Amino acid sequence: MWYPIAEDLLYKHLPVIVNAWYPGEQGGTAVAEVLFGDYNPAGRLPLTYYKFLEELPPFDDYDITKGRTYQYFKKDVLYPFGYGLSYTTFKYSNLEVTDAGKTVNVSFTLKNTGKRAGDEVAQVYVKLPEVAGGMQAIKQLKGFRRIALKAGESRDYG
Repeated sequence: MWYPIAEDLLYKHLPVIVNAWYPGEQGGTAVAEVLFGDYNPAGRLPLTYYKFLEELPPFDDYDITKGRTYQYFKKDVLYPFGYGLSYTTFKYSNLEVTDAGKTVNVSFTLKNTGKRAGDEVAQVYVKLPEVAGGMQAIKQLKGFRRIALKAGESRDYG
């Protein structure tokens, strides 16, 4: 059974929450390596952490257009779908979006502006043109790429 995650009360009273999901036999080691900075994480959330359960449609209402997923939810959230952390920082520049008929091409430059190597997950979200008579998604993930860069390294993609 699936339950939405909304933990505003916890975040008001706790300085840190570690959600390791189901990490398997080496999960303890993996979590420790991330927490102590021995491994630089780059994973992204496969779901949204909502602020309040009351802002979501009833559990038995499966109509996603009422705000059930990141694609249709219009309010502020704690952590959005696709969110993730790293021990380094990245800068996007030279973003270009070109219409190629039925496809759209995206190109950009990515630079690791931090002091250690790390991976960034570049994500492309789109909003499709309005369609008469239907609820249109606010955004949809249409592409992503995990990119490894050394400290100070810069690369073009597209």
